[in-house]
Amino acid sequence: MNATLDLQPLHDREMRLLVHCARATVEPERAEQIRQLAAGELDWERLLKLAERNGLRPLLYWHLSRICAASVPAVTFEFLRDYFRKNSAFSLLLTGELLRLLTMLNDRGVEAVPFKGPAMAVKLYGHVALRQFCDLDILVRAHDVWRASQLIEEQGFEPQYRIPKERRAAFVRQDYVQMFHRDGRRTVVELHWGIAERSFAVPFAADSVWARLESMTVQGQTMSVPCAEDLLLMLCVHGSRHGWDKLEGLASLAALMRCKADFDWPYVWRRAREMRCRRMLAFALCLAHGLFDAPLPPEAAALSESRAFPAMAGRVVRDFYVDVVESRTPARQAALHVGLKDSYADCARYWAGLVLTVTPDDWAAVRLRGPLSLGYPLVRAIRVARKHGLNHSGGFQ
Repeated sequence: MNATLDLQPLHDREMRLLVHCARATVEPERAEQIRQLAAGELDWERLLKLAERNGLRPLLYWHLSRICAASVPAVTFEFLRDYFRKNSAFSLLLTGELLRLLTMLNDRGVEAVPFKGPAMAVKLYGHVALRQFCDLDILVRAHDVWRASQLIEEQGFEPQYRIPKERRAAFVRQDYVQMFHRDGRRTVVELHWGIAERSFAVPFAADSVWARLESMTVQGQTMSVPCAEDLLLMLCVHGSRHGWDKLEGLASLAALMRCKADFDWPYVWRRAREMRCRRMLAFALCLAHGLFDAPLPPEAAALSESRAFPAMAGRVVRDFYVDVVESRTPARQAALHVGLKDSYADCARYWAGLVLTVTPDDWAAVRLRGPLSLGYPLVRAIRVARKHGLNHSGGFQ
């Protein structure tokens, strides 16, 4: 992919307006473009749908209300304002819960740090209300997972999976997160000790993150968070794992790169080599550059010359421009994952991990006890084959 490839939606007025608004601050020249677009012919209903599916309604309202509120139809403006108020209240509620949980965990001897969610909203946009999030992400060390899980359950949360003691070591080794919910699933906590499951084949040295924590203040409370370089890598892997399914992910990536002028790029690329995610990093940086003019380091520009990048970028960007995106099939997601691997060996690791790594869903699908539990890799292989493309006629979709 040519590093100078312009991914801007030049002939799509609604998307152009949304992309202009998908940033923390809007400079005068861009503000004038927003005024011109809002004053022209726009499909406001489509714009609302695009903002919803890309997770950008808070930023859309924020900038429209300050730049050209009079040009927005009354019904549309009222809808966005009502959503913004509700999102603000919910975000503040979640932020309060996050601060309470972090204090509780650290007071009880479990070192815990937030990432994404409220902490990232404040870091990138200055206020929790300007980023749309629905759960709380907390990072702990692997050896603290079950102690932290117990403490979170004591706060009234239910775990997504009840992991038997004899399988806990395997669960922590193979997975990276345990989810908890409360209040009819309105409050969701994701307890992380990694950034992707083992089968994704991106080794994550968590000790490096803990060694470079930074301090920040949220709602008057000081907390430790991953440094900008580690957060960048975590966001790139997270976005790649989800196939960059929302424009907000790339908007946040671009905002992160703008909020720090002196990125330690040698450290970032060294860590990317260790994690075997250099192509994931380069792909994400090129998307953020093409859509949001984010800085593009030379290493990313060089890696982006891969012949596979243009087609992958085209598929990702096209999905941003449709009101309702078609469900990404597991086979399509796997194709993108493989396309972003650094080597053929990494591709082999990915497929082997995907097919052979047993998960709690496999344990729940078939109950095998005693010696029969040795059959779980076969159960896993059959379930993956069905999920990733075997149709009723026996061929791949």
